[in-house]
Amino acid sequence: MGKTLKPPPRSLKELAKECSDRGLTNETLDKASRDKLIKQKRSQLLLNIWDAHRMGRSIEKASILLVGSSGVGKSSTINHLFGLSEEESITFAKTSDSKSETRTTTEYVIEVDSPVRFEASGLKLGLVDTPGFNDTDGTKQDACNFYSIREFYDKHMKGCKPNLVLILIQATDTRIQGENSNLAKSLRCLKSLKLIDTKYPNVVAVLTWSTALGERPAKYTKNITRKKEIVKETIFEFLNVHAPVVALENEIEDLEEDGEFTILPDGTRQVKNLYSACEQVMKKSGDLYGHLIFNEAFNLGKKKVSQGKRIQAKNAKVSKLSKEENEFFEFFTQALAGGTPDPLVHEAKEFIEKENLKDNKNITEIQSLVGSLKKMGVNDLNDLNYISSKGMKLKHHDEISGNGEKFLNSMGVKDTTYHVGQDSAAVIAQGYNILNDSIVPSQIFSYQESDTKYGIAIPALAQLKPVNETQTFMFSYDTKEKLIQDRLAHLNVSLNVDVSKFNFSAKAGFNLNSSTSTDAHSKELSFYLEERMFELSMGNFMSNDIVLTEDFKNAVKNLPKVFNVEDAGVRSKFEQFFDRWGHFVVTKAIGGGSVELRVNTSSFSSQFKDINSIKGSLIASFNSGFFNTDASVDGSDGNSKTVTSKQIFDSSTVKWSGGAREFHKKRTIGDEHMMDTWRNSLITSPTMLTTDMYLEPISTLIQLVDETKCEAAYESLKDFLGGKFDVVAKRQADAKEAERKRKEAEAEAERKRQQEEANTRAKTTQSTPSNKGKGGGCIHLDSTTQVLRDGAEITLQLKELVVGDVVLGYDTKKKTPVYTKLIMWAHTDKITPTKFLHLELEDGSGIKLTMEHLIMVGESYCTKMAKHVEEGDLLFKKNVGFLKVSKISEVVETGFCCPITESGNIMVNGILTSCYANLSDICIFGKTLISAQTVGRIVSAPFMAYRKISKDDGKAMVSDTHYHPYVMFLRTVFRPLISY
Repeated sequence: MGKTLKPPPRSLKELAKECSDRGLTNETLDKASRDKLIKQKRSQLLLNIWDAHRMGRSIEKASILLVGSSGVGKSSTINHLFGLSEEESITFAKTSDSKSETRTTTEYVIEVDSPVRFEASGLKLGLVDTPGFNDTDGTKQDACNFYSIREFYDKHMKGCKPNLVLILIQATDTRIQGENSNLAKSLRCLKSLKLIDTKYPNVVAVLTWSTALGERPAKYTKNITRKKEIVKETIFEFLNVHAPVVALENEIEDLEEDGEFTILPDGTRQVKNLYSACEQVMKKSGDLYGHLIFNEAFNLGKKKVSQGKRIQAKNAKVSKLSKEENEFFEFFTQALAGGTPDPLVHEAKEFIEKENLKDNKNITEIQSLVGSLKKMGVNDLNDLNYISSKGMKLKHHDEISGNGEKFLNSMGVKDTTYHVGQDSAAVIAQGYNILNDSIVPSQIFSYQESDTKYGIAIPALAQLKPVNETQTFMFSYDTKEKLIQDRLAHLNVSLNVDVSKFNFSAKAGFNLNSSTSTDAHSKELSFYLEERMFELSMGNFMSNDIVLTEDFKNAVKNLPKVFNVEDAGVRSKFEQFFDRWGHFVVTKAIGGGSVELRVNTSSFSSQFKDINSIKGSLIASFNSGFFNTDASVDGSDGNSKTVTSKQIFDSSTVKWSGGAREFHKKRTIGDEHMMDTWRNSLITSPTMLTTDMYLEPISTLIQLVDETKCEAAYESLKDFLGGKFDVVAKRQADAKEAERKRKEAEAEAERKRQQEEANTRAKTTQSTPSNKGKGGGCIHLDSTTQVLRDGAEITLQLKELVVGDVVLGYDTKKKTPVYTKLIMWAHTDKITPTKFLHLELEDGSGIKLTMEHLIMVGESYCTKMAKHVEEGDLLFKKNVGFLKVSKISEVVETGFCCPITESGNIMVNGILTSCYANLSDICIFGKTLISAQTVGRIVSAPFMAYRKISKDDGKAMVSDTHYHPYVMFLRTVFRPLISY
């Protein structure tokens, strides 16, 4: 039986409860621990839902708003996009040629499951059909029709914005250019609904019935390219977003087919092009929950389609409009007349005309820069006073060309340079006194400055990397020991020391005795927000470019060569040295800005049973990037009252660091635009942050001056810290994590390449790792085995083996290791990200197998699929015997293989495993007649006979991905029995 699927939470209350039940605390949701949770499907789903809420998207369901006139092809576009069958298909309302009849905003809901990716059921996607523009009863009826759209989102989507707005335009429509065109007017009216998101763009334009522009490739390409440019420019001008434009042909019967897609005259695969554009928009905006639901709806498979909510527009001729509706009518009329042009879009349009930019690449760059500024919350030219043109490279993900810098300068953006070394809060390459958690002022390194392309001058021995992330901290500890240990973890130092020697108080965001006490009286709660712009890290200490100050070198010369804990004079010299130069040196730190909110909770003691409700409200308040005083959440139990954000705000004090000083005031955190502008000011006025840092023992630098004193310094450090410390293990773990991320990045690049070539929906949406359990079972490519070559036993990784190698196996009858010949590679894949089960043994060793690969379990050597192995099961290990499985975890890594040997088994990482996969015992009346391992030997026997006359020996593993021809034969003929 498969796992029982569970629907996602539909409300904030359900989301908060499930997060709490799964141990996903407020800190987990806001801190950079997401990489650790990405392997837990349900946890990752919850994090995506949380992010959707922060972006102003609904957590109940994803939503696509469809905008377009009657006859534009909304029904055929949607049915084609989501592969809806005839029974599932949706028919949107139509309008007669003579009179507008569609005056209802209607939702249709597609419901799907996600059994593999997130093990969730009941994912909902709402498709919202809208009344067309240019109602035959005039502007007032148009306003009523558009008001029904806004009312729908206010009433049924709780004011959330759509995940996508699909603007459908007939490709042959000639009324799309100019500020008085039908398209321009409809876009202005659409903008009045405030459903277009300029911070997290959600717009995709679709040109329907596109082959009417020409069936010959050359003519079609020329016409559709020009039409796309016009639509893109018009949307940019009137909606102020940089939106992709795709072409579709709604009559697909005459188009050439390519797999599950059809081919447009210019060679584009449809409807894959529309999927890719929607995916691009949602991924770029960070809407991963919307993307997940969109993915599952796009894939072929059973879907439940039903009609959802609907809002009937009022008849302007016979119905009396409310005060709100009349106000909207006035606003709508102003928007229809043109309204006030967006200043940034106006500047971009003038610059393009003045510079006579014709190349689409140059125009796209200017529009993309405006998009980045919009995402940063820049509304007018005055907001640009806090930004530098070079510093924009920290925020804008694409390269900025000379034209781009010229455009920024034309709007008054200045070239300024921030000097890290001149900052009084500079921490990189400084000594660190870990006992009192502080930077020491003495200069260890001779300071030389180096400019960067980001307008930030840094120490020459450091490197800068853009970060661009927001972190919030609100940790709670019931003992000071736990607080100190966690603080040391944030400094990336592994210490097994006497915490009583440490004398520092809780930093911002670290709260002592705040979560365990039920009495909120006389307590302060610290909530801390960091805006992280860049990361500085030191280079190689052994580099010739490293120059130590003479003061530091002289201080090292005065240190004793031997540390004697009993010698008070020696201890005193080292103590004085550490006081002046620190116990460690900072090798990595973050630049940006911060704000701390300290809440005096004593006034709440009579109203609230505990302070968890206060913490919950703080998290909820900052969800949108500023302190929303209207936010609140329920208390920790049914008897607790709700604490409002306004009450918290009124009882708090604020402390700022970094950014323009004019924003260092309490009211800034309650104003979204002021908070955005403060963030932007960090481009030109950042500061160094000290919550998360990397440290290196000062003994490493002492070694550079005098190697003979390094050991004494290290021993003295251990004595002063009260125990053993280890940064090497931490550094190795970080290096391993960096390597994992590098491999994931390579795998993602390969995924994108494969997606470009994909001609099926399943391959197109393969944005998560493959579960090869459905196609067979294999072993991780980097696993090792023992091999006999030239009479000597050597250890090789499986990927280094060749057919004919003699590898270590096991005779389960004689219970002795044997050498056996490798006869073929049943299946290999070097490029696909794949889910493995990591079976770890009690001695720390382990093996990584895909779900359906067989492994010998127990003293009778029975075979089980890896997915059926349980903790406590016994696996056989060479030279040790049987060991218990202590831990089973899922990992996603790249590269697997399925080696077949003459014995049918192989020792991998010293652990006995089968060569076969996806086989079950053949049973009669509940008794095993033929074991799965024997079945594998039987189906492999013909190939073993063939091997005696073949010349396959010496063949290395085939590159990329490969099935052996014999396995392909087995998969075809005996599919019910075997599948490698």
